[in-house]
Amino acid sequence: MKNRTVPVFVVHRGCPHRCVFCDQRSITGSDFDLNAVPDRLEEAFSRPANRGAQIAFFGGSFTAIPQRDMLFMLDCAQSFVDRGLASGIRFSTRPDAVDGAVMDLLKPYTLTAVELGIQSMSDAVLQKCERGHTAEDSRLAARAVIRSGRELVGQMMLGLPGSSAEDEINTARGIADMGARAARVYPTAVFRGTVLEKMALSGEYAPLEHADALERAKAVCRVFTDAGVKLIRVGLCESDGLRTDAMSGETSPSFGEEVYSALWLDRETALLDPLRGSLSGAPLELRCPPGAESRAAGYRGANKKELIARYGLKYLRITADPSLTGDTVRARIL
Repeated sequence: MKNRTVPVFVVHRGCPHRCVFCDQRSITGSDFDLNAVPDRLEEAFSRPANRGAQIAFFGGSFTAIPQRDMLFMLDCAQSFVDRGLASGIRFSTRPDAVDGAVMDLLKPYTLTAVELGIQSMSDAVLQKCERGHTAEDSRLAARAVIRSGRELVGQMMLGLPGSSAEDEINTARGIADMGARAARVYPTAVFRGTVLEKMALSGEYAPLEHADALERAKAVCRVFTDAGVKLIRVGLCESDGLRTDAMSGETSPSFGEEVYSALWLDRETALLDPLRGSLSGAPLELRCPPGAESRAAGYRGANKKELIARYGLKYLRITADPSLTGDTVRARIL
């Protein structure tokens, strides 16, 4: 329940830079009208399914918005918290727009989390992307958020110009080391009308192929899960703008599920490889925590098919085991 959100997209508001990859309107499918925020929230919380959700100001750089406008939105959001309709407020922003003074300004509000658009911990990559901030800015911002007692969420991107798989692993480690409790991982997409489009058309930039994006996402997700950092999202949110304006890059709405499934397959094969000699022709049961059955079976059943073929199984049954938690998987020959 606590993870449900009612999003308000403050498209490009507060952004002092337009990064080479950025086209928020394509990602969110909307523009922004400050005066429409109260009605937007009133309409959202009139639906019983949204009661108790957090109000999330996404897109743009929330703490870099003119202070009067930012406080107007926070006051509006807080009124829904005070009425018992919303459980809290969260927002995303730039690392160089957060410090101790900003967090002090936010003390009167029921702010649950701050999502920092870190994207990369490589200064060379940040410069090539025209982010306008440094890795040290991210560290300082994270420290301010943690000291305020709010949850830190780190956002990072895969396949940025100049970025390598090693850079991305280092970014994930950096986010975990900063004290983030959750993370979002976004593959880079090339949108029409961006500087990145020109870079791609000129040959200066090549987006990740699907297989490479999958492997890089798996690597950073392992870093986060090993560090106890919850993955809120892997992959871009689907929208009409995403379907029509993205010219290349990893934009599949199923990308996250494919990553999670691939991670489960790695765990399953690590468990079964030592048993290979006894599996041929055998019926097998894999047990996983309740709710993980579909990911254990794989996206569109791919893991189940792969395991049956790889080990010559008679059949494979995947069942939920209430005694298991997290990513634990157990095997039993039937």
